[in-house]
Amino acid sequence: MGIDWWATCMTKGEWSGWMQAIFSVLAILGAITIAWWQHHKAARHIRLRDLAVGSVAADTVTLNVAVAVGLLEAYLPKWEQSLADLGRLTMCDERADELQAVNMPTDEQLNLIANVWPDDARMFAISRSQMTELISDLRLYRKASYEKRATPQDAELIIMESRSLKDRLRNASDGVVSEKAFL
Repeated sequence: MGIDWWATCMTKGEWSGWMQAIFSVLAILGAITIAWWQHHKAARHIRLRDLAVGSVAADTVTLNVAVAVGLLEAYLPKWEQSLADLGRLTMCDERADELQAVNMPTDEQLNLIANVWPDDARMFAISRSQMTELISDLRLYRKASYEKRATPQDAELIIMESRSLKDRLRNASDGVVSEKAFL
């Protein structure tokens, strides 16, 4: 009575060939899986590092932006009142010095933030250039007012720039804070 069993239908040489083929395929699949896993782990590590560094940079920038927003909120009512009363802004030079003392984001900080929150980094960069322009306008207005060339329209322009800057800074700061809440 002959029992047909699958294991006995091939010679040892055939079995050896099949085992070599099967385990070669398994070894290739294992190598691909290990390479993918290492790449995924490295990418995750880089993302977590960027997130941590970007978060610290964003915290620093957000704090400085809050100072700038606070200064602008303090200045605007006084400027609006002095514009209505005298047709000119008061203490432009001192305000320009105070605003210039606020540390606006550096290029390095913006790059770190851009790795995590590109839209907010762009908003901070625009705010930084707007702050520089406002400081320059304040200094020019002061010089023009000493030379009696300043007009109420010049002062209104500075107030509008200040409002716009305050809103942009607040929006950028709020964007980072709200996005960090989801981390």
